[in-house]
Amino acid sequence: PQRHLRKLKDEVIIAETSQNYVLLADELARIGQLDEAIYHYQKALTGIFIHDTGIMSKLAQAQFDAKDFSGCKKTLDSLIEFNPQYQSQNGHLLYARTLQEIGDTDGAESEYKALIEYYNGPEARFHYFQFLKDKGDLIGAKEQLEIISTTARRAKPHYRKLHKELLAKVKKESKLLAQ
Repeated sequence: PQRHLRKLKDEVIIAETSQNYVLLADELARIGQLDEAIYHYQKALTGIFIHDTGIMSKLAQAQFDAKDFSGCKKTLDSLIEFNPQYQSQNGHLLYARTLQEIGDTDGAESEYKALIEYYNGPEARFHYFQFLKDKGDLIGAKEQLEIISTTARRAKPHYRKLHKELLAKVKKESKLLAQ
């Protein structure tokens, strides 16, 4: 792993391109060196890539993972401002989670409600469940778990296999709420 990281750092020294910065930042994020990854994602946002949606999305995710929620929100707000046609389910989920983390409960709830209407998979609904549970709305939280469980039960085996870990969490949380 270190040799690969060294190679990527050498590539940046040889040619300071956005692509080389992104490749290095991706590897740094993968191995948990988030502050350095953030730095390199920011360096990649230059020239014609200054408002690149892919790079900005990766930067926002790294900031969220590093618990820099205000930085993440600022990046996502810029992404939306400079790319108004851009749509991303995962970006939208990240935005809702970021609002939740910074304490904007009204904004987060509004985003979650919009997300669960179109998000493919159970992740958005599960995060909404956690939001409602933290807020103290146990009835609403339980309702979200029931919807996830029903959807999974009626879905094809591939769906259940794809979301196996999250569905196990849903089952565990359902048991806890039933007590």
